[in-house]
Amino acid sequence: MASEGNADVDRPAIPKPDSWLSKNIASTISVFTLVFSFLLFFYFVYLASMPNPVSPEVTASTAMVNDLTAQYAKATDPKERTQLLESLNMAQRALDNNLRIALDQKDQKGMMKDFVLYILGVLSSLITTVFGYYFGSSRSSAKKDDAFAKMVSDATSRPAEPPVQ
Repeated sequence: MASEGNADVDRPAIPKPDSWLSKNIASTISVFTLVFSFLLFFYFVYLASMPNPVSPEVTASTAMVNDLTAQYAKATDPKERTQLLESLNMAQRALDNNLRIALDQKDQKGMMKDFVLYILGVLSSLITTVFGYYFGSSRSSAKKDDAFAKMVSDATSRPAEPPVQ
């Protein structure tokens, strides 16, 4: 019975074939990461290309300026024209302030988009590097260790040859 147990131990292990996925995992993950990064990039470009809705304050200020301009054009009394001119001046200042606020908000959205795209690029390159190291370097290192272990076991399992005289 002892010899049967040794027969199992002495028999070399049958290597298991690697699957397609295990052979190509690094390139598969790299391609997936690249495609995902481009999809997110084009999604942000799509969002940036959509027109921004005009704020209600800008719309109301524009309507007020247009109304006051029409009233000023129709007015004939100098006193009424002076009052309308002062009102028109105030409405134009309000419109100018509302437009500045709207542009600042648009600039802040643009800066946030640039920041998110930058972080997305950094993360995609980091993921690719980590997967490349893990599946490339560590895997080849494990294969190298297996090859060394096999060489050592082959060298120790052979009987020592007598010295040649």
